[in-house]
Amino acid sequence: MSTAPGERLTGAEAMELLYVLTADVARRAGVRSLAIKGSVLGDQGLRAPRVSADIDVLVHPDDMEAFAAGMAAAGWRRNPETRTAKFLTYHSVDLLNDHWPMGIDAHRYFPGFLAPPDEVFEELWTRRSTLACAGHEVPCTGVTGSVAISALHYLRAPGKPTNRAALDELVGRAETVLDDALRLELADLARRTGAVRTLAPFLDGLGIETQPTHPAEETEYDRWHTATTTHAHLAWWAELRRTPLSKAPSLIWHALMLTPEELRAYHGDRTETTPIWRLRVQRWRRVLRRLPGVLRDELAKRRATR
Repeated sequence: MSTAPGERLTGAEAMELLYVLTADVARRAGVRSLAIKGSVLGDQGLRAPRVSADIDVLVHPDDMEAFAAGMAAAGWRRNPETRTAKFLTYHSVDLLNDHWPMGIDAHRYFPGFLAPPDEVFEELWTRRSTLACAGHEVPCTGVTGSVAISALHYLRAPGKPTNRAALDELVGRAETVLDDALRLELADLARRTGAVRTLAPFLDGLGIETQPTHPAEETEYDRWHTATTTHAHLAWWAELRRTPLSKAPSLIWHALMLTPEELRAYHGDRTETTPIWRLRVQRWRRVLRRLPGVLRDELAKRRATR
């Protein structure tokens, strides 16, 4: 696959080549990676084929630094990691290259699998498949791993109408793709990765009955539930409540200001053309405009669950 001088790759071409590139970098670095989401779902009949905004790969959590170093040698840079408050810990590294029309989202773990990330990776690796890309075979999640990851992606924000619709569509496609053996395998994967409770709405939609057996279901589920049912704008408040009083002023200042790198990464401006002060003002306006509605919704939700 080639392009004329000065001609930019299309998104479809870039997707195939980047899956091959990431698999090759992982192989050369002596680490394991799996292509996830994106073209994998289309190839396995779990969603309609389409070009994504980026490609996603899952790397063994112990191997992320070696993988990122290999990608750096291939011309890819890490988007700056930030201290922006989140209910769930950062789970991926954003890799960028100005000569490619899309980025790479390299995951250390995937939220919703409550078992330790290394255990989850081994379970997904054991059930892996391959994806044909640009004349190469790329390791990817098997059907049960793919469907679990896709469902967990939508269940991270279950209140969004688009996510509810996407989950319903996934249930419909999974009913066609999963035979009896694969349904049993999906239930086993959910148990072994500590994802029975997090996947419950999806498993219920498929009529799959199983019970959690992994101890992480007891220790980690409350954090997942809080993260997926509380508005993201309240993450700073949750972090403030966990912060010692002596460090609270520093956290409040950071929440108000953010670093230039955080502002550009999270507010869509990586071109260095918009002054930092203007990005901060735009952010404050957005927060002030949305916060009253967020608080009303949160209070109404808490009253309804009493």
